Amino acid sequence: MRADLKPRPQPSTAPASLLLAMATAVGMATAPNPVSALQLVEARDGVSVEAMVSIKEPTRIRIDGAPITDVFGNIYSSNCANGTPPPNNSQNSPAINPTGELVLECDKDKGEVYIRPVGKSSKPINLFVSSAQATYTLLLHRSDTPADTIVIRDPSTKLLKPDSANPGPVL
Repeated sequence: MRADLKPRPQPSTAPASLLLAMATAVGMATAPNPVSALQLVEARDGVSVEAMVSIKEPTRIRIDGAPITDVFGNIYSSNCANGTPPPNNSQNSPAINPTGELVLECDKDKGEVYIRPVGKSSKPINLFVSSAQATYTLLLHRSDTPADTIVIRDPSTKLLKPDSANPGPVL
């Protein structure tokens, strides 16, 4: 036998149950997590999409690649300039729509909104979320889940954006 050749490894003497446990642990560690704090919804202008909204925690909504410019719906109260319901008669109290379905808060710097349903109703909430390019219709189902994020992704807007690698024909 030559000195530069290594001896052939011997078969494992570990019990089969230990090998199975190790393989399961590796599989679980590399498997995708079934619980996700992100709802990615594919949407297009004018087409309704469904998502879940937490009944106890705020739910963040953002549009992939664009800031939210406006939100329309049956809003209970809001800190947003464009989504505020008509003021009531009192000068000192915040504007409240007593029949509203959700509280809306805007983060104008990030271009995203936070919503939280009000009341005990189980009916879905209709919400229209607009960017400069499109208005998306959300049908939000109430769920007793932790805080979450809804990301609206519009595949058709990617077609409208110029491709910097291929600027197109030069005229």
